[in-house]
Amino acid sequence: DGWAEFYDLVHAGLPGEAEFYLKRAMGCGGDVLELACGTGRVAISVARSGLGVVGLDLSRPMLERCEIKWSEARDQSPNSVGTLELVHDDMRTFDLKRRFDRIIMPYRSFMHLLRPEDQLACLERVAAHLEPAGRFIMNMWIPSVAYIYAFSTAPPEQEYTHIDTYSLDGSEDVIEHYHSVRCDVMNQLLTEAHRLITLDIQKKEVARTGLPLQRAWISVREMQNLIAASPLEIEALYGGFDESAINAESTESVWA
Repeated sequence: DGWAEFYDLVHAGLPGEAEFYLKRAMGCGGDVLELACGTGRVAISVARSGLGVVGLDLSRPMLERCEIKWSEARDQSPNSVGTLELVHDDMRTFDLKRRFDRIIMPYRSFMHLLRPEDQLACLERVAAHLEPAGRFIMNMWIPSVAYIYAFSTAPPEQEYTHIDTYSLDGSEDVIEHYHSVRCDVMNQLLTEAHRLITLDIQKKEVARTGLPLQRAWISVREMQNLIAASPLEIEALYGGFDESAINAESTESVWA
């Protein structure tokens, strides 16, 4: 929940991601469900294209931000938008009593499911909500061995590194973003700590926020096994949003 205020500032998405999901959503004949929709970066884009979208998320503050952004989008283009319904629910246990032509999960959100039983539960819920010819589309990060090694052995003095500086709309304040990460190789857990420091025009600190983030990385083979154990089937696997073949150099796995 603490991320909601800063999410759009820090997480702009991946290159080509929003366009990929929009294209895939436009190819369906019915409504779209987005799991872990957050503040609506992708859901709003799909809804503005004229489709009916249901956005599901476990965080009420994230959904509140999404509702504000959706209201602004409707004000800007009142005659060219579809619909967006927001649902507060858990992607491991949701039951919406309806089916969808497309279910999407952008921005590596499946990685928030930390245990195999949670991952499989989500896939089973997805299958229960798909139309017979429906498609589930998602993407996940593929970490390099070098990255995992570097952040499983990083010395304490390298705990926080500066990531970026953000300007705030309507203010002369800026936010300095620092980041720490540790890789738990045994449990395949990526544990991050984010520090956001607000500075005024004199560079004086006026606020400081610490935000945790933990995700699980899943290898391609592990994901294939999870899907094989679920009611779903793999129709396509790509190494990027350009639908290129996956290979040893790929940093993203895109499943459809």
